[in-house]
Amino acid sequence: MLTKYRAYKSESESCIMVTKAGKEDELRQQNIFAEDNILLWEIDADTYEEMMAIHNLRCGFGPYNPMGEPENCPKCAAYFYPQGSGDCWRCGKIC
Repeated sequence: MLTKYRAYKSESESCIMVTKAGKEDELRQQNIFAEDNILLWEIDADTYEEMMAIHNLRCGFGPYNPMGEPENCPKCAAYFYPQGSGDCWRCGKIC
């Protein structure tokens, strides 16, 4: 269940924004997306947690700590984070 994510850095706000690809126009309309954002990276990841782990590595941050404790997916028994994204890397959205 790959999702494309993009990270942007704003010169004026000196912050990094991570979003699902294609959501930029919606964020612009809400005045959340800075006009001077520069694309840092684009990746495909199965879950938000996977994307954030890669993001933290690329930015030189410490390890990403997902919200809550991992549980077994009720469909396939793979680990997922129901208190975080609720996405199973095999089955997609569970919670």
